[in-house]
Amino acid sequence: MNKLLITTILGAAFLGAPAAGARDYVEIRDTVQHGFNAMDYLLQKPAPARTFAEPESASRFFVSGSAGMSQVYIVSPRRNFGFRGNISLGGWFTPVHGWRIGLGAGSHGRLAHGQAHTFFVGGFAEYQMNFSALLRGDNPARKFDLIGGLGIEYQRVGRSGGYRGDEYGFRASLQARWNVTPSLYLYAEPAIAGLHGRTLNRNDWRRYKVDMSLSVGIGYRLLRGAERLRGSEEFISLGEDHLFFGLGGGLTGGIRGPLRSELGDFWSGQLYVGKMFTPAIGLRLNGQAGNIGHAPSGRRRYNASAGLNLVWDLSSTFGGYRPDEVFNFSINIGPSLAFASNAGNKLYLGLEGGLGALFRVSHNWGIYIEPRMQVYKRSYISTINRGAFSPQLSLFAGVRYTIGDYSRRFPADADAFGYASRSFIDYSAGWADMFTGNFGQGAALSVAYGLQSSPVSSWRFGLEGQFFSKKPQTYTVLADVDYIFSFSASSAGYNPDRLFDMSGVIGLGVGIQNRSSKTKAYFQAKAGLKGSFRLSDRLSLFIEPDLIVRNAGSVKKGWRPEGRVLVGLTQKF
Repeated sequence: MNKLLITTILGAAFLGAPAAGARDYVEIRDTVQHGFNAMDYLLQKPAPARTFAEPESASRFFVSGSAGMSQVYIVSPRRNFGFRGNISLGGWFTPVHGWRIGLGAGSHGRLAHGQAHTFFVGGFAEYQMNFSALLRGDNPARKFDLIGGLGIEYQRVGRSGGYRGDEYGFRASLQARWNVTPSLYLYAEPAIAGLHGRTLNRNDWRRYKVDMSLSVGIGYRLLRGAERLRGSEEFISLGEDHLFFGLGGGLTGGIRGPLRSELGDFWSGQLYVGKMFTPAIGLRLNGQAGNIGHAPSGRRRYNASAGLNLVWDLSSTFGGYRPDEVFNFSINIGPSLAFASNAGNKLYLGLEGGLGALFRVSHNWGIYIEPRMQVYKRSYISTINRGAFSPQLSLFAGVRYTIGDYSRRFPADADAFGYASRSFIDYSAGWADMFTGNFGQGAALSVAYGLQSSPVSSWRFGLEGQFFSKKPQTYTVLADVDYIFSFSASSAGYNPDRLFDMSGVIGLGVGIQNRSSKTKAYFQAKAGLKGSFRLSDRLSLFIEPDLIVRNAGSVKKGWRPEGRVLVGLTQKF
C-alpha cells in the first residue's frame, strides 16, 4: 500500500511537470532577474530560440577590421613573431547565433634562424555565439560582450625564394567587445588555428602546426529602424554647413629599402579642407609636404603632394547622423599628385588612402589621427628610394574644425549679415624667414581687397612683395587669393560688433623671384591664422602668422618652407 501511494504521488508530479514547466519557463528564462540555474531546465520543454527585443530595428549586420601579432608553433614556440591584419563582415540570426567571414594577410616571420621570411593571404569563416546574450538576454545597451567563434581557415603561404603552398584547417576565436556607441565597438581577439600543410615546415615530417594570434580592432553594427532613429538628427546643408578643415603633422617614409632605416628623420605637415554633402559622403582636398631624407649627394630632399579624396563616413553610414558623438571614423581615398626635390622634378600621378579617427572635443573642434598610404608609379619611388620600390606610409595627428549645422543653430544671422559691411581692404607688413638656405632677414609688404561672402567666409585677393637681405639679395612679387574662415562666427554666431575674431587662412599664389640677376616664376601654398581686434565700426587691427610652402624658383630646384608674421589694418567699406 505504501509503495502504491509513493508511486502515485511521483507519477502525478512528473505528469504535471511539463505543463507547469511550460508556464513557469517564461518567468524564469530571464536570467538577469532570476539568475541561471540548470535545474530549471530539467524535464522541461526545449527553450524557444531567443529573438531580438526589437525585430524591426535589430542591428544584425556588422563589419570590422583588426591588426595584431601572430606566432606559429610547429615543434617548439619561436621567439620571433609575425603580424597579420583582418577585414571581416558578418551578421546575427538571433541575439545568440551569428556568422562571420573574413580576409586576412600578414607574415609569419622567420620560422627558424636563417630561414626565409614567410608571407600569407587567406580567408576564414566562422559560426559565432554571443555568450553575453546567451546568459543575459538581448540588450542593445550592454557595454561589454563576450563572443566565441568556431570555423575554418585557409592560407596561401609564400616564402622568399619562390616556394608557395596551401595551409588549411580549423580555427577558434574569443572576442571581448566594448560597445563605445550604439554602432561603434572596439575589441581584442585571441585566436588559434590548427593548420595542415607542408609549406611552413616542408623539411619536417610533421604536417600540422598551430597559428596563434592576438589582434585589436574596431567594428560597426548596422543600426536600423527605431534603434537607428533614436538619437540621430536630420542632415541639413545650407551654405557653409558641414565644411571642415584639418591641420596636423607627423612622420612619413617607405616600408622597404633605404628609406625604412631613416624613418625617424622624416617629417611632414598636412592640411585639408572638405565638405560633407550627405551624412555618409563628402569630398576633401588634401595636401602634405615635408622632408623625405637625403639624396645620394647628401642633400636633404623634400616632397609635396595634393589629392582629391572621397570621404566615406562610417559612423553615419552604420549608425545614422549623430554630430555630437565623441568618436567618428571615416575612410579617405582618391587620386594624388606628388613632387619631390632631386627626383626628376616632375609631377607623378598615383593613389592615396587612409583611415581617419576623430575625437570630438566640442561641437566644432576635434583631434584626429590618420594613418595613410600613397602609391605612385615606380619611376617616382625609385628616384627617391635609390631604386627600391616602396609605397609611402604616413601617420598624422592634428586638429580639425567643422562647421556643424550653422544655419540651423544661428537662424537670425542671415538678417544681421544683410545689413553689415561686406567689402574690406587689408594693409599689412611684417617679418619673413626661409627655414632652409642662407637668405638672411626678410621683410614682407601686402595689400589685398576682400569680400565677405557669408557670415563665416571671406575671399581676399592681394599683391605682396618680399625682400631678403643676404647677398645676393632676393626679391619676390606675388599675386594670391586667400579663403578666410571665421572660427568665432562659426562657434558663437555672427556678430559684426565682436571685439575679437579668430579666423583661419588658406591660399594659393603665383609670382616671380629675382636673385643673382635671374628671374623665374614660382607658385606657393599658404596656411595661417588671422586674429582681428575691433577698433571701430570701420577699422580693425590684425596679426597674421603664416606658414608658406613654395617651389624655390631660380634659387634652387625643389620646395622651400617659409614662416611669416604680418601686422596690419582692415578697413571696411
